[in-house]
Amino acid sequence: MARSIALVGGKAHHLARLSRHGFPVPPFFVISTRACARPLTDKGFKKKLARQVSRYFPQLATSRVAARSSAPLEDQQNHSFAGLYRSFLNLAHIDAIYSALQEIQQSLSRDAARLYSGEFSAANKSMAVILQKMIRPVVSGVIFTSHPVENDDDTLLLEIVAGECAALVSGEKSPAQLIIQKRDYSWRRRFAATEEIIASFVEGGDNIAQLTQLAVNVEEFFGAPQDIEWAFDGVTFWILQSRPITTLSHVKSAIFIDHHGVKWSNYFFAERFITRVSPLGWSFLQPIIRKTALQAPLWYLGYDNLCRAVRLKLVNGIPHAQFEAYAKLYAHLPRSLISTDKKHMLELSSERIKLPLNGYFAILFRLLLEDMSWFPQYNLWQWHHFQRQAAVWTKRMLPLDQRSAAECHQAFLETRRLSARFLSIHRWSITFADIFTALLQKFVRALGMTDKNALENLLRASANATMAANKSLLALNTRDSSSVKQFCLEYGHRSESLDIACPTWGEDIQRLKEMSAMLKRGRQRFLENQALNERLTRSTRAEIVTMLDKHSWLARNMLYNIFKVLLYYAEQFSLLRENQRDVWQRILRVSRFAALRVSQLLVAEGKLAHAEDIFYLTVAELRCLVHGRHGGDFTQLIQQRRQRRLDVAPAHATRATSTTGAAYHGIGVSQGRATGHARVVRNYAEAMRGQSGEILIAPSADPAWSPIFGVIAGLVMERGGVLSHASILAREFRLPTVTNIAQATQKIQDGDLVEIDGTDGRLVVLENGEKGCETHY
Repeated sequence: MARSIALVGGKAHHLARLSRHGFPVPPFFVISTRACARPLTDKGFKKKLARQVSRYFPQLATSRVAARSSAPLEDQQNHSFAGLYRSFLNLAHIDAIYSALQEIQQSLSRDAARLYSGEFSAANKSMAVILQKMIRPVVSGVIFTSHPVENDDDTLLLEIVAGECAALVSGEKSPAQLIIQKRDYSWRRRFAATEEIIASFVEGGDNIAQLTQLAVNVEEFFGAPQDIEWAFDGVTFWILQSRPITTLSHVKSAIFIDHHGVKWSNYFFAERFITRVSPLGWSFLQPIIRKTALQAPLWYLGYDNLCRAVRLKLVNGIPHAQFEAYAKLYAHLPRSLISTDKKHMLELSSERIKLPLNGYFAILFRLLLEDMSWFPQYNLWQWHHFQRQAAVWTKRMLPLDQRSAAECHQAFLETRRLSARFLSIHRWSITFADIFTALLQKFVRALGMTDKNALENLLRASANATMAANKSLLALNTRDSSSVKQFCLEYGHRSESLDIACPTWGEDIQRLKEMSAMLKRGRQRFLENQALNERLTRSTRAEIVTMLDKHSWLARNMLYNIFKVLLYYAEQFSLLRENQRDVWQRILRVSRFAALRVSQLLVAEGKLAHAEDIFYLTVAELRCLVHGRHGGDFTQLIQQRRQRRLDVAPAHATRATSTTGAAYHGIGVSQGRATGHARVVRNYAEAMRGQSGEILIAPSADPAWSPIFGVIAGLVMERGGVLSHASILAREFRLPTVTNIAQATQKIQDGDLVEIDGTDGRLVVLENGEKGCETHY
C-alpha cells in the first residue's frame, strides 16, 4: 500500500520502493493522508497510534524515532518542497510523537509552503507522516548522483558531517565535500574535513567506494539522478530519504523552453531531420505528424483538450513538439517498457502515472473500436498490405516528366495522404518494437544470462533495407552505367533526411560512387563482421535453448514458446523501424519529383526564378500558384525565407575547450571499445571525410552515413537509443557506439584522442587535440 503516492506521499513512496527491493532503509511505518485527514484530537486516533508505535518500536525510550513529512507532491521529479514542511528527530515517547504529528500537519499552511506552491502551481492539500527508527550515525550527509551545480552526470557530489544529518540540511553545519568520478569512483576534496572523525571515515578502507556504489545503484533503480540523505553507523550505510534532483538544467534532455515558459522537445524529430527543414518540407509534414503522431494517441487516452491544443514549431529550423504531449503519452506506460533514452531525454518520472477514469473509458470505446492496429499481428498484416500498395503506386507515378502542373500537384497531395496512412501504422510499429524488445530483455535476464550483449546478439538486423543497400553498394561497378542505373531503380529513392528539399541518392551519382568507394575501403572488415554477427546470433540462441533444457518438460515447452513469440515480434518490429523508413522515402521521392516538375513548369511560365525556389514556399502557397489563385509575386518572400534559413547559426559554431581526463556517460548501443582521434561532424558531407581509426562525434546519424561505419573506429551521438536507426546499423557493422552524450559536439574538439566503450556507454578524453583533424577530400 505504501507504493501509492496519494496515500503515503512522495517521500514514503520512495522509501517503500527502496525497502521492498532490498536497499538498507531503517524500519518505518506511515500514517496515511487518509488517517491524517481525520481530526488528530480524536481519542481513538491516539490509542491506535500508541498501539502501532509500541508494535513497531517496542524500545522507544532507548531507540527513539523520527517523524518526517511526506506530502503527495513532495520529493517529486518537478517539485521537491525541500525544507518547507516540519520534521522531528529523537522522539522518545508517544506524547512527543503525537505533538510532532500535529506540527507536521499544520506545516501544510506555512507561508513558505504556500509561496512555493504558488510559484510552481503545485499545492499539497494533504499530508502523510513517516515514523522511522532513528539511526545513531558516526557520520552522515547527502550525496547527489549528478553534480547539481555543474550539471554533470558523470560526477557525484558528496557532503559529510559528523553525527546526524539534520545540522547539514538545516544549514547549521558546513560539510566536507568530495567530488567523485562515476567511471572509477576516484575522488578529490573540494572542502577538507575539519573534524578527525570525518577524516578517518574518508581515508579509512573503502567507505567512499561503498557509499558511491550504493548511490549509483539507487540512481539506476529510480532511473533518474537522485539527492540521497544517508547515515553510517559504523557498520551499515542507511538510506534516510531519496528524491529526484530537481535543479538539473534541461541541457541533458531534448527540451527547449520558450520565452512564454512553454516546453518543447525535439525527441521524435532529432534523428529524422539532420539539417534545418525547408518551408515546403515542413508544411507538407507538420499537419500529418501532428494528427497521427500526437493528436490521435492523445484522443485515444481521453486528453481531448490537449489533443485540440497540441502544437509543433521549428526551433532553429529543427521541428519540436510540445513537451506536455510527450509527457502525457508516456506517463501511463510501465517504466520497464520504456527505453532508457526516452526516459532520459523526456525527463520521465520513475513511476507510471495511473490514467484517470475517463482515460480507461476512452481507450475502451475509442481505441478498441476505431483502430485495430494495436494488435501486433494485425499491425504486421496492415503494414505488409500497405507496403505492396505503396510499391505499386510509386512505380506507376514515376516518371513525371510528361505530366501537367495540375497532375503533378495532385500526385503531391496523394503522397501526403499516403504519408498520413503510413504514420498511422508506423506509430504502433515503433511502440511494439520498444515493448517486445523490453519484454525479451526481461525474459533473457530472468533465465540468468549474464552476457550484457545477449539482446544485441539476438536482434541482429542484417535483413534491413539499409544493409541490403550497403551490400549492393559494395558490389556496385560504378564504371558500368547500366549497373548504376539498376542500383538507382532499387535504392535511388533513399536520402539522408525526410525533408523533400533534400536530394535523393539517385540525383547524385557522385555521391553513390563516393559511398561505394568508402564501403570497399572497409570491405574485408564488413564481410568479417557480417559472418561474426551470424555466428553470435546462432550461439546466443543455442545458449538460451540449452538453458531452457534444464527445466522440466512442461516448463521447458512453456518457456520455449514464450521465447519464440517474444523473439519473433521483437525481430519483426525492430526490423520494421528501419524498413518502414525506406518505404516512406519511396513515397517522399514522388513528393519531391512532383514538386520539382511543378517548379520546372512554373519557371517556364515566369512565376519562379529557379527550380529550387519551390522549397521556400508552403503547401498552401504552392496550391495558389498552380491553380492561379494568387496574382502576386513570391520572389521577395522566397528571398527572405532563404536568407532567414542561412542566418540561423550552426549549433556547433562555438565549442568549449575539451579537458584531458574528462569522462562522459551515455548509453552503450553497440558493443566494443575503441580509441582514436575525434572528428566532429554534423552532416553527410562532413561524415564522409572520416578516416580509418577516427571516432565520429555527431548530434545524430542518418542511415545514409552507414558506408563510413566500415572505416571509422567508433561513433558517439548526442541523441538516440538502442533501437534508433544509427544504433541498429552500428551493431551490424560491429562499430562501438555510444549515444546520449549531451552536447558532445561542443564538449569534444576535432583531434582529441578519445576512448569509448560501447557496452557501458562511456567516453573519456585521453588527450586534448589542439591541431584538429586533417581533412582529406
